[in-house]
Amino acid sequence: MNAKKKFFYLMQFHLLLLFIPMMAGAQLPYQIDSLHFALKHEKTDTGRARIYTALAWSNRVDSVNTALQYSKVAIEIYEKYRMQYEANVLCNRLGILYRNKGDYNTALENFYNVLNSQDSINSANEIAYAYNNISDIYNRLEKFEKAHQFAQLATDLFSKSGNLKGLAYTINLRGEIYRNEKDYKTALELFRKALSIRIKINHRDGMAASYYNIGECFFEMNMPDSALRAYEISTDIFKKAGFKHFGYNYIGFGKYYMLLGDYKQALQNLHTAYEISNKLNNPNMGFKAAGYLRKVYAHLGDFKNAYYYQTIEVEIIDSLIRKEYLNKITTLELNYNFEQKIKISEIEKIRNNAIYEGKLLQQKIITLGMAIIIFSVIVFVVILYRNYQKVSHLHSNLMLSTKKIESQKRAIEEKNIELQQLNATKDKFFSIIAHDLRNPFNGIIGLSSILHSNMRKMETENIEQLLESINEAAIGAHKLLENLLEWSLAQTGNIVYMPSEIKIRYSVVDIISMTSTIQENKKIKIYNEIPEDLEILADINMMHTILRNIIMNALKFTPSEGQIWIRSRRINNEVYIVIEDTGVGIPQEKLETLFDISKRNSTPGTNLEKGTGLGLLLCKEFVIKHNGRMEVESELDKGTKISIILPQ
Repeated sequence: MNAKKKFFYLMQFHLLLLFIPMMAGAQLPYQIDSLHFALKHEKTDTGRARIYTALAWSNRVDSVNTALQYSKVAIEIYEKYRMQYEANVLCNRLGILYRNKGDYNTALENFYNVLNSQDSINSANEIAYAYNNISDIYNRLEKFEKAHQFAQLATDLFSKSGNLKGLAYTINLRGEIYRNEKDYKTALELFRKALSIRIKINHRDGMAASYYNIGECFFEMNMPDSALRAYEISTDIFKKAGFKHFGYNYIGFGKYYMLLGDYKQALQNLHTAYEISNKLNNPNMGFKAAGYLRKVYAHLGDFKNAYYYQTIEVEIIDSLIRKEYLNKITTLELNYNFEQKIKISEIEKIRNNAIYEGKLLQQKIITLGMAIIIFSVIVFVVILYRNYQKVSHLHSNLMLSTKKIESQKRAIEEKNIELQQLNATKDKFFSIIAHDLRNPFNGIIGLSSILHSNMRKMETENIEQLLESINEAAIGAHKLLENLLEWSLAQTGNIVYMPSEIKIRYSVVDIISMTSTIQENKKIKIYNEIPEDLEILADINMMHTILRNIIMNALKFTPSEGQIWIRSRRINNEVYIVIEDTGVGIPQEKLETLFDISKRNSTPGTNLEKGTGLGLLLCKEFVIKHNGRMEVESELDKGTKISIILPQ
């Protein structure tokens, strides 16, 4: 490399380091090449860390994984040399990288690291950015009250410091929150306000983002031509700023052409957006692109592609839902830990003040004792003795206070563990509801939408297939709702236990009759060997639910031409009702967690029948209400025996 070119690269690198905080991602000529050149010639760790930071931010749009690798190297150096301000800047940027990947969990951890920083004076701007970024996460999780709260904190700090760039970010974010709340008029005012600030400071990619958001508002307000113009301006600015991947604008173009009925142009733009979402690993962008692709293909009568993109939609939203619940737990833990640190800090402060006051009192005693020695040894001894008692008493109080503080600290930690366990159980149950209800209803909505839009074009055979799929999804949803209703009533104590003398054989007869179709399809024989004169004291509705779930499970996991026996016997003032089958059996590892709600135990049957994973849990709840118990024995490929044991 000649001396002139080397000088050019070095000068450009120093200018880059000087203006990196103001660039916000703008691609200057030769920027990445200059940074790589400077990295080869930099000798100090701290200098290399700053170059890694600049490289990470330069790659944040086109190569997120590369940006993350550079960031991890830089953060290790900053922590090694205790460069807190630089670490805070990088934590905010790392959080944005993880947020764009859909990993809200790790993103929040990085933003809260900034809030917990000991360098709060020098990092005031970074704390404001952290508030802004946390608000953005809450907005994406549709927690709008929290989103407004953190956005206001960011607005106050940016206004106080005079940071116009940061203020524009937060005003734009507040517009996004109002847009998600469907207050498009307020959102449009805020987007225009953010745009005016960005034009004033010449923040080009910020201007592009503002024009895109304005276009989205126009589209929702049924002004498609105005929306198209805003998308075009945004795209033009992005191109001039050097960005290659502005997928959301392509989605905007796709929506516009779909509205006009120009499906060829719509597909071209939406496919471009979907490809960009895969390259950037951006699930939110992919979900939107797949949704509109499904609608366009359905309009065209291409049901194969419509169903393909509907499947992608369901997979992405299912993944985002699981992340949402994980992120909700993490957010609770982060907030709780943040409050815990404050409480522990206050406790330490109280303890230190108590020790200081004790030392101060001791000094007073010593001074007083020396003065008393001048006047009289006797008076000194008396006063010293009395003050010694006082110090001992204070010391005892201090020890009691310390023990009390330690006890409170332990209690807080125990409550923390209990809260985490309760949250985990609750969120696991909610995730079951969200996951299992969403799939059948997505199927019903998607398939019925295709049927409604295209029924006149479709052949009878295709219509029958769609109706059969809709019927299967509806039956599955109804079965799940039945179990969820009974389970929730049992958990909240709203099911009243009303025992009476019942002949159990007739309940079994009803259930066998109800399942006759399944028996005929799988050629399974059920033997009801319960005697007619056997009477037990039980709630007839609960007992019917218990027997129905267990017999249905036996049918589900028994292969064709299998057998099921239902027997009873009395042992030591207890009645045993036993359901035994020749099914596939249960593995040992699943037997151990069969009644644990935190473990999912739904398994397809021998004919791929679907279940909810709540049936046996519900049975156990109802058996316990009868002061009874359940025993399960099973052997793989030989069968399962479930015993319901009730007091006589």
